[in-house]
Amino acid sequence: MRKFSFSPDAPALTQLLAVSISLLSALREHRQLCLCVPKQIHQRLHAADYGRVLYDLLSAEYPDLETRLEIRVHPQPDFLILFTPPGAPHEIP
Repeated sequence: MRKFSFSPDAPALTQLLAVSISLLSALREHRQLCLCVPKQIHQRLHAADYGRVLYDLLSAEYPDLETRLEIRVHPQPDFLILFTPPGAPHEIP
């Protein structure tokens, strides 16, 4: 698991972009990932932001991204990237 904390004043889109760079390297090491997005950040993003920032950036290198990356919204204030073996349920600590 990787945890990312940002200043509450940081723009939501900038936070998502920063986490997506870490996702890029994590996808090289792990077959399945779960990105947990803080609810307060998710509420400040548009659905298109996920497409532009995550899928446009990452799917160029990982065309199977939709099967490898799960995105969840959670109440905690930090972004989490969870690593699990294929088929294992993702549990948020």
